[in-house]
Amino acid sequence: MLDDTLKLLGVCSRMRDVIPYIGEQHRGLLSALRRRGYISLDCQIGAYISAQKKMTKVSAQCLGTLKKDHKPQHQQSTQHNEVLCELRQVGSITTLPKLQQPNGQWESTKVALNALCTSSGKVDDLRVKDARRQLESLDECITNIDDQFGCISSHLIRTRVALLNILTI
Repeated sequence: MLDDTLKLLGVCSRMRDVIPYIGEQHRGLLSALRRRGYISLDCQIGAYISAQKKMTKVSAQCLGTLKKDHKPQHQQSTQHNEVLCELRQVGSITTLPKLQQPNGQWESTKVALNALCTSSGKVDDLRVKDARRQLESLDECITNIDDQFGCISSHLIRTRVALLNILTI
C-alpha cells in the first residue's frame, strides 16, 4: 500500500511538472495577442499546440498507470479494509482531473488559434478576440487542474503518513 501511495504521488508529480510548461506557452500566446505581436504568432501557436499534445500524452500515460496498478486485492482484516478504502478514495480523487480535463475547451481553442494562422497573413480582430476569449477561459481550466493536483498530492501525503503511523504502532 505504501508503494501504491508513492506511485500515485509520482503520477501527480508528473502532471504537476507538465502544467507549468503549458501555462508558460499559454501566457506567452495571450501576451502576444494582447500586444498585437502578430509577427511570430504562427510559431507561438505551434509551440502552444505542441505543449497541449505533451500534456495530453503525459495525462494518458499517468491514467494508464493508475488503471493498471489499481486491481482489487483480497481483504484480510478490518484495519486492512479501512486502509484499502482510503486508498480507493485517493485513487478515485486522482482520476477526478481526468473527468474535468478541458478537452472540449482545448479543441475549441485550437480551432480559434488555427483560424488565426490560416487568415493568409492578415489578422482579423474578431478572430483575435475569439482566440483571446478561448485562451482566457482555458486559463481557468488549467488553474483548476493544477489546484486539483495540489489537493490530491496533499491528500496522498496525509494518507502515506497515516499508513506509516499504522505500521509503527
